[in-house]
Amino acid sequence: MTNHPTYTAADALTHVGQLVALAAECACEISQRGEIPPAEEMLQTHIETLLRIGMVLREHLEALSIRPEKYSDGRSSFATTPLGNGRGITVVWHPDPTHATNLPRVVVSELWDGGRPWRVFVPAPGHLEAVPLDDPNDPDTA
Repeated sequence: MTNHPTYTAADALTHVGQLVALAAECACEISQRGEIPPAEEMLQTHIETLLRIGMVLREHLEALSIRPEKYSDGRSSFATTPLGNGRGITVVWHPDPTHATNLPRVVVSELWDGGRPWRVFVPAPGHLEAVPLDDPNDPDTA
C-alpha cells in the first residue's frame, strides 16, 4: 500500500526551496565572517551554486503563483527566533504538519552565540523559541 503525502507538490517545492535558501544564507554568513580560509575557493563555488539553485526555485515558485514563505494550507514554511545579539536562528518546517520535526522538541540543546549559550526549541507546532541556558523560562532548567 502506498502512503500519500498530506501536502502538495507545491509544498514540497517550497520546502526544498527554503532548505536551499537557508543553507546558502548560512554558508555565506560563515564565509563573510572570514571563518573559511580564502584557499577554499571550491566551497565558494558551491555556495554560489546553492544561491543560483535557490533563485531558480524561487522563480519557478513565483511563476506558479506559489508564495515560498507559506504552504498551501496557510502555515509558514519557516520560523526565525532572535538570539540576544541581534541575530537569529531559522528552522524550516516540513510541509507535513504531523512530521516529527514540526512537533515539540529541542532543536539545539546548546548554541553559543554572542558569548552566551542558548537552547533552541519548538514548544508547539509552528512556534520556535530560544532562551539562554541560565534563563528561568527554559523548560529544561527551570
